[in-house]
Amino acid sequence: MSGFAKATVAPKPKTEDAKKAAWLSAAILAVIALVQLATFPSFVNVFVALHLGGFFAWLTIFAEIVAIPFLLEVRLSRAFRAFSMLCLWIASAMWIVVTLTALAKQSTVGILINTEAAPILPSWWLFFIALAFGFLSVWTSWGLWPLRPVATRAKSTRAKKAKK
Repeated sequence: MSGFAKATVAPKPKTEDAKKAAWLSAAILAVIALVQLATFPSFVNVFVALHLGGFFAWLTIFAEIVAIPFLLEVRLSRAFRAFSMLCLWIASAMWIVVTLTALAKQSTVGILINTEAAPILPSWWLFFIALAFGFLSVWTSWGLWPLRPVATRAKSTRAKKAKK
């Protein structure tokens, strides 16, 4: 037995719509993460201005990037697949918290894509977009759930032993 985790194929999605939602979520996260990394100093300033701290800026980008392999059904270990799904939830929650904080503080700092040319100022529509992404993340997680129930694993193990 090897000391390393064994990469496995992702479980089959429950519905084809969940797979499409996963690809949409992955595209959204990839674009947002790339833009945030390209404008990272001003992106951190948004979090500092909202009194959330620079650590949460790092955490948000990290969670967005690590969530992508789960969404694209990349061959991963079961533990990392579950961690990647957790990062999807963290990224969704972070954007809901950031938009709510910006609204509560009536911030004039641009969020999401914070460039001097086109700042996106916090508003209720942005909160509802973050909330919609949160619902999309939950739906995708349900459709691509990474862990099988113990009973299913036991059946497949017994079936493999019976074949031998």
